[in-house]
Amino acid sequence: MGSKLHLITERRGKPITLRLTAGQRHESPDAIPLVEPARLRLWPDAVAGAKGYRGTDLRPWLGAREIVAVIPHRTDERGPNAYDRELDKERSMIERTLNRRKHHRRVATRYEKLAATYLALVTIARILEWL
Repeated sequence: MGSKLHLITERRGKPITLRLTAGQRHESPDAIPLVEPARLRLWPDAVAGAKGYRGTDLRPWLGAREIVAVIPHRTDERGPNAYDRELDKERSMIERTLNRRKHHRRVATRYEKLAATYLALVTIARILEWL
């Protein structure tokens, strides 16, 4: 069974918060528990995310805290389709951060069977990025 790695980075791509969830789960329920600890540390003006984080709870939650949600709408989603496209271009920094996992073979190939062991190795790899 696969798993998904959720990540929050600061603007230059350094990882701040990691979360590992089951692969069959949708991303949107994990968005608020992932953003909350980072929000308290970084005080962001905007939060960018992939279309998978477009859940109905995240945008109002960010709006209530005066944080701009830079999450593109799906083509079949109703409602206003306005988001800051310039800020959305910075979302590629998260993708590049996730791709740096390939520098650590054991993390990239996911040899570990236990999620806790895999998360520990990912955490070590992210600490090495900060050093």
